[in-house]
Amino acid sequence: FPSFPVVAPTTMDYPMIIVYIICGCILATFYHITHKYTHILAEKIPGILRETLGGICLGIMGTLMPILMFSGEEEMAELIADHGNYLPAFLIAASILKLLLTNICINTGLKGGHFFPVIFAGVCLGYGVSMLVFPNGGHEVFAAAVVTATLLGGVLKKPVAVTMLLFICFPVRLCVWIFIGATIGKKISSLRPFKTFVKD
Repeated sequence: FPSFPVVAPTTMDYPMIIVYIICGCILATFYHITHKYTHILAEKIPGILRETLGGICLGIMGTLMPILMFSGEEEMAELIADHGNYLPAFLIAASILKLLLTNICINTGLKGGHFFPVIFAGVCLGYGVSMLVFPNGGHEVFAAAVVTATLLGGVLKKPVAVTMLLFICFPVRLCVWIFIGATIGKKISSLRPFKTFVKD
């Protein structure tokens, strides 16, 4: 799996932690909402037609935005190497559409899971927000780590597992911030207003 370069947060990163956590929580909520309603909609469509519609959605989105295809592993390696070639707005849109497309694929019966696509979506949003705030760069990895941890914590609701799993791509020295993000993501998704969307 692609690995991010080793970084240490700077004094400019700390005030942004709240922003990154909020972004991760919003994306986690969006994941649960789209998962619930694509599931409800898919159940009302006959099997063959459901899978055909899922394939059509995948084909259309993949044609318009190829970075959305597959699990996100190869695409994340490309993002790490060449993120300067993307506009922040494009990456933010990609994070949203990746989660939507993932839930469409899962609930229409297409093969695949949600773990790596969710990581990729978090990385896209982290990079996009960081590039908006810090146009000169240098803060993307920290932003991606916190946003991704918060998002994955809100989806999996297992902060320790999320922290350990994210070591496959993020530097170990960010473990404290990853754990904090994952814990807050879990807590927010467990609040009563979100119970409508979150399934244990």
